[in-house]
Amino acid sequence: MPGPGELPSQLRAAIHVGPVTTDPEGISGHAIDQTARFIEAPAFKKQIAVTTADLGLATSEFVYDTVISQQAKFADLAEFRKMQFRMKKSRKVAWTYLSNTIKDPDHL
Repeated sequence: MPGPGELPSQLRAAIHVGPVTTDPEGISGHAIDQTARFIEAPAFKKQIAVTTADLGLATSEFVYDTVISQQAKFADLAEFRKMQFRMKKSRKVAWTYLSNTIKDPDHL
């Protein structure tokens, strides 16, 4: 727990799958671009900011449909929220999960 006057740490993470290539500049590929867009989505940032969540997870629809929703015994599916947003002139859909969530009444 943070001390008086300290802000809690909040981590954002994203999951997507797809080919990734490497070059002298680092890594690249459509999957990397999509994952970065999930992390930077204003709607995702806002979801976390108005809570006390210590972790925000965003997954692609594909990962949610083929992995998470098939493993209900490991994940509380009711805690996932569908998020739609626009970035780089395209519509995106992600599923988000916030851990240890208590809404902050000062930000509602």
